[in-house]
Amino acid sequence: MTSKAPAPKIGLSDIFTADFWRYLFKALWLFFPGILFLILGTLTFWTLSQGKDIMLITVEQGNKFVFLYCILAVLLWTYVTWYTSRLVGKASGFQQPDENHIWIRLRMQLPRLMGFSCLTVVILAFLQLPGVPVPGRILVNKPWNLILLLLSIPWYFLVYVLWEKFIKKDYETGRYLKFLRSVRNTTAFIMLGAAVAVSILQLRWGLIVLFLGMQIGLILLLIIRRKLTELLGKSIYQQDKQDLELKRKAKIRKRFWGLLTDDEDKAFSRAFLIISLVPVACYITTIVSVKFSVELGSFPFTLLAFSVLLILGNFVAMVSALARFNFHILFWALAFLAGQFSDPHKVRLIEKQNASILFKNRQALKEYFSNWVSLRYPNPDSVQKQPVYFVLADGGASRSGYWVASVLSRFEDSSGGKFSRNLFCLSGASGGSVGNATFFNILRNKKNLDSSCLYASKFYLKSDFLTYTLARMLGPDVFRYVLPFLMPVKDRGYALSKAMEEAPGNQHAAGITNMKLGISEIITQKNQLANLPILCINTTRMQDGRPGVISTINMDEYYFNKRVDVLSLLDEKKDLKLSSAVVLGASFPYLSPAGRIDTRVFIKKNGVGKEITESQYFVDGGYFDNSGAGVVNEMIIGMRQLIKEDPFLSRYSNKLDFMVLHITNDPSPGGEPFFEKVNPLINDLAAPIKTLVGNYGSQTSVNDSRLENYMKINFGPGHYTRVNLYKEDDKMSFPMNWVISRRVLDSMNARLEGSAVVKALWEKMNE
Repeated sequence: MTSKAPAPKIGLSDIFTADFWRYLFKALWLFFPGILFLILGTLTFWTLSQGKDIMLITVEQGNKFVFLYCILAVLLWTYVTWYTSRLVGKASGFQQPDENHIWIRLRMQLPRLMGFSCLTVVILAFLQLPGVPVPGRILVNKPWNLILLLLSIPWYFLVYVLWEKFIKKDYETGRYLKFLRSVRNTTAFIMLGAAVAVSILQLRWGLIVLFLGMQIGLILLLIIRRKLTELLGKSIYQQDKQDLELKRKAKIRKRFWGLLTDDEDKAFSRAFLIISLVPVACYITTIVSVKFSVELGSFPFTLLAFSVLLILGNFVAMVSALARFNFHILFWALAFLAGQFSDPHKVRLIEKQNASILFKNRQALKEYFSNWVSLRYPNPDSVQKQPVYFVLADGGASRSGYWVASVLSRFEDSSGGKFSRNLFCLSGASGGSVGNATFFNILRNKKNLDSSCLYASKFYLKSDFLTYTLARMLGPDVFRYVLPFLMPVKDRGYALSKAMEEAPGNQHAAGITNMKLGISEIITQKNQLANLPILCINTTRMQDGRPGVISTINMDEYYFNKRVDVLSLLDEKKDLKLSSAVVLGASFPYLSPAGRIDTRVFIKKNGVGKEITESQYFVDGGYFDNSGAGVVNEMIIGMRQLIKEDPFLSRYSNKLDFMVLHITNDPSPGGEPFFEKVNPLINDLAAPIKTLVGNYGSQTSVNDSRLENYMKINFGPGHYTRVNLYKEDDKMSFPMNWVISRRVLDSMNARLEGSAVVKALWEKMNE
C-alpha cells in the first residue's frame, strides 16, 4: 500500500540548480530560531570548557534522578526543535503557497533533520568529555567533531531511506494502518524502556548508545507520522485549495489557531501542550527556587531553557510568516525601548541591622595598622621579626574561589592559627574575592567551627552557584523586555548572590561561611579594635574604567590613588550584603551584568547648586586588576610611609617583614604571548576593540609585575611568592565556572596536597 506524497523528492540533479540554493537559504532563514539554538548548543558543549564540565557533572552525580533529568531534557529539546520548526514551515507554506517540490521538501525535511541534529550535538559532546574511553580519541576532537556533524546529514538520509523501504508494504489500507501503528507503538515502547534502563543503571556509555538509538527511532516515528497523516487524508497538502484560500483571508489569530487545530495537527497540538506543562513548570520552579535548581543541575536546565526559548522564537517566526512581517525586529525594538524606562540591574541593598555603624566611620589605614600591631605585639622591643602577610587572589569564578580558600585554609590548619595571626590583608577580584570572603567568614566564626577550616571552605565552594543564575539569565532577563510585569523578578546578578547564600544548604559548615550578612557587620569602626584582616573586594566602574574597591577600612585616602570607595556611595541607612559585594566584584558579562548603585551628588550649574541622583555601574575587578595587586601595592607603600612618620609605628620598623602571597590559577604562568598577523580589514574596523580586549589581561600583568619588583627591590627575594594551581606545561584544564565537577574538584585537592610551595610556606609559618 502506498500513499500520496506532498511533492516529488529532491533528486541529485536538483542540488546543482539555482532554485535549490535559493530555497535552501530561504529555509535557513525561516528556521533560524532552531538553527540558532543548535549553534548555541554546539558552542556551549563542544567549545566552552564550562559547558563540558556541567555535562561531566551530570554523569558524575550519585543522584538517581540526574540521568533521567538529562534524558528528558535532551528529548524535550529534540521534540520542541522538530515540532515548532515544522509548524513554522507549515505556516509559511500555508500563507505563501509555492508548488516547487524543492521548497516543499525542504520545509518538510529540515525540521526533522534539526531534531535529529540535536541528538547528534549531544552525542558528540558526550564523546568529547574527559574519561570516555574512545578508541582513536582524535575522532571526537576538533576538527573531527565538525566533520562527524556534517557526516550525520548523509547518515540521516541513509537511515531515512532504509526505514522507508522497511515500512513500504503492499497491504490494503486497513491492514497497513494497523501495521504502521504497531511499528510505532513498538518503537516508542523500546525507546521508553531503554531510557528507564539507562536512568537506573547510570552508565555514561549507556547515554551515548541510548541517544544513537533514539536518533534511529526518531526517524522511523516521523516517517510513520507522515504516512498515517496522508493515509487518513489529514495532510494540509490534501485539503481543498479553495478552502485554504478562504482560510488565508481570515484574521491572523484565526489562521494561527486554525493551523494548530486542523485535522493534521489537532492531536499533536493537544499532546504538545500537555507535554509542555511539566517542563515549563520545572523551568519556572528553577527560576524561583535555589534548592530545586541545585537538584536539577546546569546541563538539563540549559537544554530546558533552550526548549522554552525556542518555543518563543518559533512562535514569533510563525506569526511573522502568517503576517508576512518580521516581528523579530519589533521584539528587539521593544527590548531597547523597555531599557529606557526601567533598569533591572540595581544592586540589592538591605536595611542596616545596626544604624550606629557608619561607612564613613571606618578606620583609616593608620588607625587599623596601629591597632593591628598593638594587639599582636604590645611590646615591640621583646619581639623578633614577624611576617606580615598580604594575600592576592586571582579571579576565575568557583575555580579560583575553591583554590584560594583551600590554600588559605590549609595554611591556617597546618600552622595552628599562626597564619591568621600574621595576616594583614586579603585582596582579590572576581572568584578570588569569593575565596577571600569565604576564608574571612571562617576566621570570624572559627570558635564555632567543629571541623577543619579546609573542610568548611571545600564544603561551601563545591556548591552549584551556576544553575539558579542561568535560570534568571535564560528566564526573566530575556522575557522582561517584552513583559514589563516581570520586572519585580530580580536579575541574574541577584540570582548569583542568592545562590551563594543558599546553594550550600543549611548544614553547619555552610552556616560558618554565611554570605547573607550585611557588610556593615564586618567593617571596622573608629576607636574600636579589629582583630580580623582587611578585606578588599576589587571592582571596576564601567563608565570610565576607574578601579573601585569594597573594603572593611576607609579607602578614601591619598595612598589609594583615587580608587572609588564603593561603600562611601551608599546611603548610610542601607547595607550591602557580603554576597552582593563579592558578586559586584565578579560581574563579568554576560553571566553577570554590571551592578548599578545610585548615589546623591551635589552639582553646581549656572551658579545654582542642586542635589541629583547619579548612577554608577560596577563590573568585574578583573577588567582593571584581576589579582588585587594594585591596592596592596599602594597599601604597603602607605604603611612604610606611616612607619617613617608615626612615632608609635616607627618602633616596629625592624620588626615587620612584609610578605605577599599571590594565589593564582594562571594556565600559562610567565609565558610570553605569540602575536599573529592581523587581517587588514580587522585592523581597519576593529583595532580599538582588539586593543581594549588585549588590555584586559596586560593591565593585571603590569600590576602584578610592579608589586613583585617593588617587593624584591625593597625587601629582597622571597617576599613575593606565587601559589599557582597550574603546573608548567600543564595538560589538565580547570574550567572557569560557578560550579565544579567532581573530577576537577579531585584534581584541585590533589594539587593542594601535592604542592611543594604550599607545604614549604606552612612549614615556614610554623617556625
